[in-house]
Amino acid sequence: MNNKKKAIWGFIGLLLVGFMGNLDYSIVTVALPSIQEHFNTSLNNIMWVNLIFSLVGTSILIPMAKLGDMFGRKKVLLFCLSIFVISSAMCGISPSLPILILGRGLQALGTSALMTISIPLALDIFPHEKRNTIAGIWGGVSGLAVAAGPSLGGYITEYINWKYIFFINLPLGLIGFILIFRFIKESFDQNCNRQIDFIGSITLAVALSTFTYAITKGNEFGFTSKKILILFIISAISVSYTHLTLPTKA
Repeated sequence: MNNKKKAIWGFIGLLLVGFMGNLDYSIVTVALPSIQEHFNTSLNNIMWVNLIFSLVGTSILIPMAKLGDMFGRKKVLLFCLSIFVISSAMCGISPSLPILILGRGLQALGTSALMTISIPLALDIFPHEKRNTIAGIWGGVSGLAVAAGPSLGGYITEYINWKYIFFINLPLGLIGFILIFRFIKESFDQNCNRQIDFIGSITLAVALSTFTYAITKGNEFGFTSKKILILFIISAISVSYTHLTLPTKA
């Protein structure tokens, strides 16, 4: 197989995992009433199925991209894709709501790589003059995933079972893993700073997670409530400290 065909097959694998990563942000929402009924729980409890996904996902997007730059994007992506597939199965067979929420948190961990690392990998396998086209295709597929999520989730929930919203990731993830493993070369950022700013990463995670939680729960508690204002303050302080801990020179 020539290099052009290998690049195309590898790109299909990256598009597939990128599609899954974006899809899981929207596909579960319409299934929440069915999940709530299945576990016989309250609305506040069931909302954590999506909230934990958003909190974990937004908190580690940037650190995950950094790990890919340092240790190899392909290696980190395949590792996180494995976590995503395993946690998807965990969500589908979860016997209780806490297990489902834990599985969603692990899903978000895997999704963070599917959303970030797969993009530079896709750009690396084609000539520089093709990058605008690749970015355009990537944006279109990502937009399609977000738009199709509610409709697909509604169809699966209505005519099959909400568990298959998670089970669908198993064959897709396996296909994506095989294509990426077989046709994608390892990729590093040669100019990446090899030092990991652990304190900065933690404060960034705190900043993003508290801000996301405040935005998500703002309507419930009121954006001027003491609890939400404290979260915004913590987020702002964390952002300031994160800026101070960032290295000034790579």
